Amino acid sequence: MDYWVLRKQAADFSAELSGKSFITKVFDLPGGGIGLLFKKKDGCRCCFLFSAGSEQGMVLSDSWEEPERKHRFSVQLDKLLHDAKVRKISVRGYDRLVEFQLVVKEGFFGKFIEYKLICEFTGRTGNILLLDSEGIVIELERNTPNNSAGKPYYFPVLKDTLDPFSLSGDTLGTVLSKPPAFLQKNILGFSPTFSREFFFRASEPNSERKAEIFSALLEEASRGEKFYLYLSRASEKQLPGIKGKSSFRLLHLLPDCDEKSFGCIDEGLSWIHDSFKKNEKLINLRIKASSSYEMKLKKISKALEEEEARFESFQNADRHKHLGDLITSVINNIKPGTLSVSVYDWEAEKEISIDLLRTLSPSKNAERYYKLYKKSKRGSIETRKRIEELSSERKWLEEQLWYIKTAETPVELENIIPEKKKDSGKKQDSRKKQDNNQRESRKARLIKPTYEIDGCRFYVGKNCRHNELITFGVAAKNDLWAHAVDVPGCHVIAKKLDGKLTDADSHRAAVLAARFSFAGNSSKVAVDITLAGNVHRIPGGLPGRVYYTQQKTLHVNPAEADALII
Repeated sequence: MDYWVLRKQAADFSAELSGKSFITKVFDLPGGGIGLLFKKKDGCRCCFLFSAGSEQGMVLSDSWEEPERKHRFSVQLDKLLHDAKVRKISVRGYDRLVEFQLVVKEGFFGKFIEYKLICEFTGRTGNILLLDSEGIVIELERNTPNNSAGKPYYFPVLKDTLDPFSLSGDTLGTVLSKPPAFLQKNILGFSPTFSREFFFRASEPNSERKAEIFSALLEEASRGEKFYLYLSRASEKQLPGIKGKSSFRLLHLLPDCDEKSFGCIDEGLSWIHDSFKKNEKLINLRIKASSSYEMKLKKISKALEEEEARFESFQNADRHKHLGDLITSVINNIKPGTLSVSVYDWEAEKEISIDLLRTLSPSKNAERYYKLYKKSKRGSIETRKRIEELSSERKWLEEQLWYIKTAETPVELENIIPEKKKDSGKKQDSRKKQDNNQRESRKARLIKPTYEIDGCRFYVGKNCRHNELITFGVAAKNDLWAHAVDVPGCHVIAKKLDGKLTDADSHRAAVLAARFSFAGNSSKVAVDITLAGNVHRIPGGLPGRVYYTQQKTLHVNPAEADALII
């Protein structure tokens, strides 16, 4: 994150949190960093401090997820900083170090204990350290050559550098006449973003003009009145992306980018998350989920083609038996060692030639054709069964790919991504199976109706596991179950707490099942409806695969659902 952006962000955070909130919890962040949960009069906000990777920096958010496990660092901070108030948040010096000045009232004696939380956002891997009032390191996220617990904090010193605010007149003109590499290395706050913008604005060789431009840009950066985002324009080959973030205008990006401005950085970062990060996560999960299922679908389709070809070859079974009968009818006329025999085919009503094996006797040649007949018959039954299994699995995979394509949130996709098999050869013990069943029951109780119309609650599945939960966890035996016929789609449950389900409820369930199916854009879709008690899992089948009985088929227009889901 750019120094000037971090400086404005620290000022924004300080204005919102200082003296107005206190820390109630500290927890770990995936990949590196901690979350500080602040309690305010108007609710809670979480300050995320990311210490690793490209996301290094700070974010304030109204939503957060706490991990089940905690590392020692966050456990110690949670203990020491419980009920801590923020006095000030600021950037220390001209490096990307953010300092949280905190104070905690000790419970027994009522003394006030001061702490400093230092966040180093200075490289590929940052660090977070807790200091006491004397500057001694109490806890730190990771040990470094310069800092360790129990020793004074080593503040990074930038040697032989110039304070930009102290430069003026001839001195400033002389310094700015130096090469760009010298300026970036020797002037504090001369970040890459600041450098690019300065040299764009100061394209004239006159050093006096450069000094004027530098002073104006420095003042704009230090004020940090707004937060600017620069977005590349979308094209046929490229989606829009973020090209720049700054607390001052980046005129060098305007020819090729669109500019957006925000009153505070937190507002801009939230916009980035909602517009880009969330979609980026959705896209990445969609790619991850679809690649796995597409690979499986390719294998299943190839196996199905091979089985269908085998089944086709077995369709000559009766012909093999007929040839054996023809050989038997003239077996006394066949000499041993003959390569073929001509015989009248009473079915074709003409003379035909039948190939024989020279090494076999006439009777053995007839027996060979009878064996081919039996083998083909058995093979036909086995391949037909295998084709049904593969077709069912292919249909299930196509349904998962449809769910992936239509998923609207990352959570829906995370539930579709295949789980790695563990101990597949071991039998699951009864206690573990019971725990899993209880966990699924708890999940089912938390599911809320997707729609509620005229006192009838409608539950629409979002993926194969969600279909399982609503069909076998939410639905009672007398509730209504609906699904589009022969196409991928969602399970729909209609449940009425008071009174019986009406024909109108059945029709609405069918319309919703048609709308949330692969045929959702068709003008008419066949939908099977039955009682949930008539729906059963396929033994050993994949999640969401069911069979049902006593169904009634309705033909409905999916477009009718538009009036129901407003």
